[in-house]
Amino acid sequence: RIVALKIFHWPWLKRVNGGELSLKRELTALRAMPRHANVVSMVDYWRDPTKQKSVLVLDYMPCGSLEQLLARVAPGALPLAQAR
Repeated sequence: RIVALKIFHWPWLKRVNGGELSLKRELTALRAMPRHANVVSMVDYWRDPTKQKSVLVLDYMPCGSLEQLLARVAPGALPLAQAR
């Protein structure tokens, strides 16, 4: 199984306004989210106090980020099938 890792460094989270709260909200939302073909699912999550980081394990999506996808299409031209 191919996965993507999203790593949060605690010192960085503390410097960002609302960083820690944002991570907690993201985890809460991902845990509550039912599986859906068009939504990235959380596989696992762990905290590593010795390295002061949290790791979020997500399903890998081979098409790149949403930002990259939107940059490849003309403004407002994202086909409905891809938007779903």
